[in-house]
Amino acid sequence: MFASTDPSEILTGFNGLFDRGIDDVCPLDHLTECYDCVFPGQNQVKTRDGFNAVSIGRTCNQFFQDLTPTSVHDVLVLTGDGKLWSSREGQIHNFGATVDGFTAINLYNRIYLCPTKTGGSYAGALLYFWDGVSATIQKAAGVALDANLISDYDQDDVGFVSAGTHRIAFSLVYKTGFISPPSATFSITAPGSKSINLVLNDPGANALIESVYVLMTKADEEELFLVKTIAFRAATETINAEDTELLVSADYLIDSYEEIPGGASLYFYKGRLIIGGHADNGHQCLVSAVQDPEVISTVDGMLTTPRDASGNTIRAVFGLRDTLYIAKFTGVSAFQDNGDVPSTWPISSVDGGYGCYDKGLSCFVSGLPAVDVLDQAFIAHKTGLFSFDGVFRAPVMSWKIEELWSRINFNYFYKVSLAHDIWNKVVYVTVPLDEETTPTTILMMDYKEGLSPANIKWSYWRPSTEPTYLSMASLASDAYYKLRYGSRNANNICGSTPGLKYDVGNVYINSSITLPPISAKSGWVCMYNGLRLRVTGAGKVNLTVYGEDKVKSVTPSSITLAASPGMEYYKQFNLTNEKAQLNIVVDGTLSSWFSLSRIEIFGRPMWTIRPVTPA
Repeated sequence: MFASTDPSEILTGFNGLFDRGIDDVCPLDHLTECYDCVFPGQNQVKTRDGFNAVSIGRTCNQFFQDLTPTSVHDVLVLTGDGKLWSSREGQIHNFGATVDGFTAINLYNRIYLCPTKTGGSYAGALLYFWDGVSATIQKAAGVALDANLISDYDQDDVGFVSAGTHRIAFSLVYKTGFISPPSATFSITAPGSKSINLVLNDPGANALIESVYVLMTKADEEELFLVKTIAFRAATETINAEDTELLVSADYLIDSYEEIPGGASLYFYKGRLIIGGHADNGHQCLVSAVQDPEVISTVDGMLTTPRDASGNTIRAVFGLRDTLYIAKFTGVSAFQDNGDVPSTWPISSVDGGYGCYDKGLSCFVSGLPAVDVLDQAFIAHKTGLFSFDGVFRAPVMSWKIEELWSRINFNYFYKVSLAHDIWNKVVYVTVPLDEETTPTTILMMDYKEGLSPANIKWSYWRPSTEPTYLSMASLASDAYYKLRYGSRNANNICGSTPGLKYDVGNVYINSSITLPPISAKSGWVCMYNGLRLRVTGAGKVNLTVYGEDKVKSVTPSSITLAASPGMEYYKQFNLTNEKAQLNIVVDGTLSSWFSLSRIEIFGRPMWTIRPVTPA
C-alpha cells in the first residue's frame, strides 16, 4: 500500500505539446514533451504509426504527384543535383545543381512546371510542360516561323478575294494546342475577281507541329484573320475568300510569348494559368488566356504588385472563393477577375507584414494547387502557422508551441513544407530547427477536436530518415492518399502506414512524453511515492520521475505492456521534492508502442520549507 492513498493529481487530457516557456506554466492537461505521438481521441496519447518506404532509386529534395493520363500513381522527383526524374520514365531533365526546387501543376493532361531557387523564381527560367510519355520535358508555348513560307504565287484562277492589298502570314499550331505568333507578312495586291495560289517552301521537320494556320488581312487593312488550316509541309495552297468571310481575328497572336518566363508559383484561376513572380519581373504575375494556358499576352497578360525591397518578390499564388491572392514573403495582395484583360483587374492590399513561400501553403495533394478546403488555407510564416481566410487570423494555430516554432531556422524557411490530411484532420509541417540547413523534424497538428488554437494538439516527430519535403501523395502501392515524405539522404519516398510499429530500416519509433510538473501542495516540500497508469501497448516503457527543474530524478521499474492487460499498472518510488514530473519513453525494442489515457501520481506534503542544514 502506498504511504499516500489519495492521488495528488489525476492527469488526463493529454492535449499535446505545450512549449511557451518553462515547464511550470504548462497546463496539467498538456505535455511539456511529446515526441512521435498521435491523439486518437479525447484523453488519449499514443505512439504514431511507422513510415514504410517505396524505393525510387535516388534521393529526393522534392516530389510532385503525376496525374497525367498514363500515370499509375507516379511522381516527379527533383534530386539534390537539380535533375528531374519521373518514377516511371527515368530522368526527364537536368536543370543544374543550382536549382533546389520546382513549382508544378497538373493541367489539361500535362504537368506544367518551373525550376526555383531559394523559394523564388530561377533567373532565366522558363515555363515547361511534360506530357507523361516523352523522354524530356518541353518548353511551353513555341517559336514563330522565322520567315514567311511563300516562295511564289499567281492569280490565274477565277475567285473571290476582295480587291486591294492583302498581307498574308502563317502561325504554327503545336501539338499542345499552342498557336505561335504570326510570321512576317507577305503582301499581295488582288484584282478582285481572282483567287490566290501560293507556292510554299518546305518548313523542315518538327515533331512538335500539328498544322499551320494561314492568316490574311482584309483589303488595305492591318488586322489578321484566320483563313484556313493546312499541313506542315511544302505545298501549293489556294486562298479564295472575300473580306466578308474573314471573321476570326488572329491579332491576339501577335503579342503572345514565344517562350514563357518561369516563376516561383503556379496556380489555376478561373480557367487561367497564373505564373507568380516570373523570372523577368519578380513583382509580376503572368496570366494566360482562358482555357489556353500557353497563350499569354506580352501587353496585357500580367498582374503587377507594388515594387518594394528587391529581394521581396512574389513567392506564392493561391485562391479562396473568387479572389486570387499574391504573396511575397512580406505582404499579400488580392486581385479579382473583372471580366476584362488581366492588366485591368483591381488590386487591393490584404496585409503588409505577413506572407509565405509556395511550399509553405497547405494543399491536400502535391499534384493540385494550394486552394485547400474549409474555405481557408494554412500558411507557414516565421511568426507561426496561420489560418488564412482572406485575413491572417490571430492567435496563430501554433500558439501552444511558440517557443518551438521560434527555433525554425529563418535563413532556410523557404524549405518548410506543409501537407494537409483533410480526412484525418491533421496538418504536417517539416522544418529545419536551430542551426539545421534542411528539415529534419515534422510538426504534427491535430485539429479533430476543433480548429482553434486552444483545441489543437501538437506533437514533434523524428522519423528515421530526414523528412526533406512532405506532401499527401498516392503511389502505386497505396490505396489512398496519405502522408509521404522524400529525403535528401535516402533513395525512397516514405509513407505513414496504419498499424506499422517501426520506421524505415527497421528502426523503432522513439516515442516519449513528459507530463507537466505537479505539486501535492503548492509551495511545500512533498514526498511522492507512487504512480498508477492506464496504459496499453507492446514492449516496455521506461519511467523517470523528476523533481523541480529536472535536477533530481528517480527511475521506477519499467512496465512490460500488453494490448489488453486487464488491469492498471502501479509503480512505487520515493522522491522528496517540491514537484514531480513524469517522463514515459518506449525502451527501444522494435515494434514497441504505448497508448496512455490516465495517470495518477501519489504524494503528500511534508514541510513548508526545506530543513536548514546547521552551519
